[in-house]
Amino acid sequence: MQGMLIKEEIEITNCSKERHAVLEEYRERVLERKMELERLEKMIFQSRPRDDFDCSRGRGQGAEDASKDEVARLEETFAKLRGATGVSRTEDVLNRFLGQRATKDNLQKMRVATEREKTELEKQRQRLVDEMETRKFSEARNAEQNAEEMEKLNRQIGEQRSRQLKADTEKRRVEDLVQEIATTLWNVWNKFRDIIDTVPEESKKIQNPLQLIDLINEKATSIIESLGGPDKYLEILDEISVDKLETISITTTSVEGKATRANEGPLFPRFPSSTTPATLLSEDEEDVPTRNNLKKQAQQLVDIKSRRKGFTFKR
Repeated sequence: MQGMLIKEEIEITNCSKERHAVLEEYRERVLERKMELERLEKMIFQSRPRDDFDCSRGRGQGAEDASKDEVARLEETFAKLRGATGVSRTEDVLNRFLGQRATKDNLQKMRVATEREKTELEKQRQRLVDEMETRKFSEARNAEQNAEEMEKLNRQIGEQRSRQLKADTEKRRVEDLVQEIATTLWNVWNKFRDIIDTVPEESKKIQNPLQLIDLINEKATSIIESLGGPDKYLEILDEISVDKLETISITTTSVEGKATRANEGPLFPRFPSSTTPATLLSEDEEDVPTRNNLKKQAQQLVDIKSRRKGFTFKR
């Protein structure tokens, strides 16, 4: 687009130069013809200074002498016209004079036309100059708009690159998380290898972790159905939880009794020589929780049972 504008500007400049040259040529021609016309006018209408008459002469003599002088002057002027025109007959001199007058009229008309054309050329020149200035301003404005548009596009490209980088980072994080979930699911699924034949050999061979979740849900549903349904399954869980809590409570009570007896001393203080050593707790007994923990677990079990009264199993 900028090349086209430069080309048009060059063409306009060349056209303006050509018109200026034509205008100068017309001016020279008008000036030459004007000078020629003035020269012809001087040759045709050359005046002769009149002789002063003697005021002392009488009116009759003065008038006669004036008429003779006027005739002589006109004859002299006519002779000069014949010499200037190069003809000898009176008709030819008159025709030449009329031709010169017609030439003068034509020159005057040409001068008026030339002045009018000059005015039109000046207006056209001014219009072309204004148009050129407008195009320069438009070109500068277009350059500014292009620069702003380029800056905007560069900024958008930078934003898109940042978004792409962020998306790639998020994609890698999600892929790592999916792979970790797949590995965890495979570890859970691997524990059921004895009863399930569709477990992959390695976690890396899992293509879709959601398939493992669906398989686990199907297998859990089938096991619950084999136990007698969701209600029966919840009852079994409650019984197992109660039995476990009772076992833990009994174990804790026996351990605390042993510890109390060990702290109180021997049962038979009359025999000092037969002292009973303090009972050492085993590793399993050291891990038994206290009464407070048992109370908390029992309270949690009661809360679980109360919440499960209105529970509806969903596959």
